[in-house]
Amino acid sequence: PEVHLTNVYNPYFADLEDGALLVMGRVAREDRYEALIVNAAEEHLMDILYGATDIPEGASWGVVTLYETVEADAPSLDLTSDFFRFLEQLALQMYRQTREMPTTRDTSGRVWQVVAQNGEFVRYQITCPGLSQAKDPFTTAILKAPGNLTRWLLQKAEFQLVRFLEKLHYPNQYIEKLQERWQRPFPSGWPGLAEVFGEGLEDIIAVSKSLTQSRRARAGNSFQWYLSYLLDGHHIPYDEQAGGQRVDFLLFPRTSPVVLSAKTTARERWKQLEEGAYFITLDRGITQSKLAEILSRSISIVVPEVDKKHITHYRNEASVVTFKDFFAQMSGRVA
Repeated sequence: PEVHLTNVYNPYFADLEDGALLVMGRVAREDRYEALIVNAAEEHLMDILYGATDIPEGASWGVVTLYETVEADAPSLDLTSDFFRFLEQLALQMYRQTREMPTTRDTSGRVWQVVAQNGEFVRYQITCPGLSQAKDPFTTAILKAPGNLTRWLLQKAEFQLVRFLEKLHYPNQYIEKLQERWQRPFPSGWPGLAEVFGEGLEDIIAVSKSLTQSRRARAGNSFQWYLSYLLDGHHIPYDEQAGGQRVDFLLFPRTSPVVLSAKTTARERWKQLEEGAYFITLDRGITQSKLAEILSRSISIVVPEVDKKHITHYRNEASVVTFKDFFAQMSGRVA
């Protein structure tokens, strides 16, 4: 997809930070488009945007379909219906056990488990050769499109599970903080409630910061858990957090050890790697110039299969490999 912007007032973009979003869309039933700039610092607007759409957090590339549909002859198992209800029930079950927000190990592990046991949920959600006819969709996706599967598990499935968990957990945190400070019966009516919130405003801000920090930490941690599940599934020996450098995995294939560093977005993390290492990422925003800089350090990039196919400067670059080819190579199989 390509968009050309003309007659745009440049100062609108002067103070934007990395991670800002430019959101454009056609107004329903009208022949006009509107655009909105959301700066990375405007966290409340980011939350509204992510909550109202299925846009994944982090770098996004391409056209996002807000209302996903499946083929007419496909079962009604799209992410926005059956799977959402399934995740909502799972969140309720998990939260009742501890009354605390589960760790990323718990949420990623449960998502991996339920999708493995209910392969139909993934059949029409990712791009993968032969998936629509596969008897075991989950295993097929692990072998043929593990990158596409990982992105869907992290940015769609677990993303929604965590949002359901947040709705169960954080309202109670707000109420507990307000009760601690108020120390008398809550008033009945909006003016009285406004007084309660005003008195407990600092506590509300503190809980909100905790929520925001938790969201930021989860994506990277969950990404590493999914990679460990894939390594286990491909029977590739490894150590986690190996060595003094920021190395997430040290793999032990049949040849010499391989350094694998993982980050959902590229940023500057790759600069800490030694030559010959692999950098595995879900980032769709690596420009051609940044790619050249990374490859000049003899660092290979591992990306989801759909990115290798559709991002032009990835296609013919041998040092940009797919999850599928990488795991096949490390396990000694033929991709």
